Amino acid sequence: MPASDTLAEDDAGGRPTGYVPSGATGTTAVREQLAAVKKELDFISQQLCGPGGQVQAIDLQEVKRLVKHIEVDREELAQRCHRLAQENKELLEVNGKLEAALYVTKRELEDATRKLRHQEVEEDLEMAGSNQKEDLLT
Repeated sequence: MPASDTLAEDDAGGRPTGYVPSGATGTTAVREQLAAVKKELDFISQQLCGPGGQVQAIDLQEVKRLVKHIEVDREELAQRCHRLAQENKELLEVNGKLEAALYVTKRELEDATRKLRHQEVEEDLEMAGSNQKEDLLT
């Protein structure tokens, strides 16, 4: 089943819906695969052109074979791109939840620290009061 049947494409350069931007995590492998495909296309272009850039006789069977290989690469890349976009979305959601939990934990730690400091002040005041009573009695 071609990738175009399973993944909708937007109007921006035929990228599949859910395209992962280049700065996203996990896209290095996709970029490497695209570079390999570009190399293949450059090779095909070189094979079609002879000296002086003139188009030479074309072996249609070879072109069909190469097109099939490129279609397979494209389908694989579209699926990988879709999977990485989904993973990225899930990781962003988890990250947001973790940040919210961290915020709450920091506030709780600050409150506990403040309460301990107040407790220490109270203990110091009680000790000072006890010492004053002892001094008065002696």
